[in-house]
Amino acid sequence: MAKKKKEFQFLTAKMLVGALSLFVIALSSSIAATYAYYLVRDFARVEQLNIGLADTGHLRIGLEDGEGNVEYGSKVGPEQLRKANADYDKNTYLQEVSSMFSSAWLQDESVPAAEKVPLLRKPYSESTSDTMTEAAEGGYLQYALHFICDEPCHLYLDASTKAEVLERWNKNLAAQYGYSEEELNRVLDCVRVSFYSEQVFAIAEPGQEEASHTRFGGPLQARNDKGYFDDREGKEILYGEYEGTPTYSPALDQDSEIPTNPSAFDAIHKAGVERVNPESVTYAYEESHPLSAFLHQGGPSAGGAICLGTLQKDVDYRLVVSVYIEGWDLDLTDSLATGKFSLDLQFTGLLDI
Repeated sequence: MAKKKKEFQFLTAKMLVGALSLFVIALSSSIAATYAYYLVRDFARVEQLNIGLADTGHLRIGLEDGEGNVEYGSKVGPEQLRKANADYDKNTYLQEVSSMFSSAWLQDESVPAAEKVPLLRKPYSESTSDTMTEAAEGGYLQYALHFICDEPCHLYLDASTKAEVLERWNKNLAAQYGYSEEELNRVLDCVRVSFYSEQVFAIAEPGQEEASHTRFGGPLQARNDKGYFDDREGKEILYGEYEGTPTYSPALDQDSEIPTNPSAFDAIHKAGVERVNPESVTYAYEESHPLSAFLHQGGPSAGGAICLGTLQKDVDYRLVVSVYIEGWDLDLTDSLATGKFSLDLQFTGLLDI
């Protein structure tokens, strides 16, 4: 699906739905989504996840059974996923979270690198903090995969890995309920798949041909349903991860006009409240890559694909895979409920020759 590179602009707020292949996700709509980012809850249901190996000649994959044991094979089956995570079933819900402030957990020396997992952040509507919120307790999928190879090798995603919009399903849904088929087919746009190990932390965007470089900051309407940007003590709140001290413009005598396409990112400046200058600080940006950047196309060389780790002979290698919806991604506000897509993750090892 062709998709131009996104800029930080304000878009219409709609709900997203999706699914992964096999990772099927379905979203339910909500009036709250008309305005509010970080106010939508329980809108993505995960039904199935498919993880395996494209080449089983030297490489094997496994998942801890909950007691610290790993059984290696050619794939990770549904029963293994359920055993490792009791929440993995047809009622598992994805919610919008964020990978902002990743440096906080990456640099946390109180947790050994071999035991760390990515800490995704709660929505601002659930926290009193305007910057680093607490770690999310759910709303995403996360698994610690284990790999072992009988020769030294480099780990990649195989070229058979793919994310596809389920257009036939979306077409039927659009016809049945009057949704926009085009918008239903955009469900991949704000989905993320991240990979963490002691050697690497990388984020893939299955729905993009270019990295979004999502900006982790800005004014939002996250804690009210009145259509205004959130404010405190007469000043708009600047949310997110940034450096510097924000400056403000004088308050308006009357409310600004209602945006053409109101969203959490494009709300009303309330009369009597000083307006934050979003460009007065330096923001953190998401370091992500299109899924294509991770795919090894075969042959004896990597071909520029992003390596997910170097394995020593017969030594276990731990890789944490997280699947989530990035709440700061503006495509979240421009995707419609109940679309479906598929994701099939296939790993391969390039022998160190």
